[in-house]
Amino acid sequence: MRPFRFCPLADLPTVARSFWIALQREYKWRTISPVRFLESDMSASTIKESRLNVRCDNRARQLLDRAAAYTHVSVSEFVLSHALASAEQVIQAHESITLNPINFKAFLAAIATPVKPNAALKRAVKRHAKQARG
Repeated sequence: MRPFRFCPLADLPTVARSFWIALQREYKWRTISPVRFLESDMSASTIKESRLNVRCDNRARQLLDRAAAYTHVSVSEFVLSHALASAEQVIQAHESITLNPINFKAFLAAIATPVKPNAALKRAVKRHAKQARG
């Protein structure tokens, strides 16, 4: 069975894609994620339209300076790249669902089969429409 993902595997580097597919086969799970993660290009040609200021103590600043120096990037590039990676992990954890094969098939069946709205759903739609009109 092919992996079911909204986040295309083609976006991953070849080695990571192979590893991802091997994990899916080994543990027989599927990830459903409506989020396509941001691809950040930290090159000098990138136009940066927004500014972010961070306050920290001297120890934190020295630590960031050392880490940035080891990776041969500016402190801004170091902080931004690591903050983006962390943000992607948080988003993935909150906006994806991992299902075993049985539940995955049940999920596909549920979204493929339309159901008639019951009375509670009809009331909720009316309530929402009333609130949206203000």
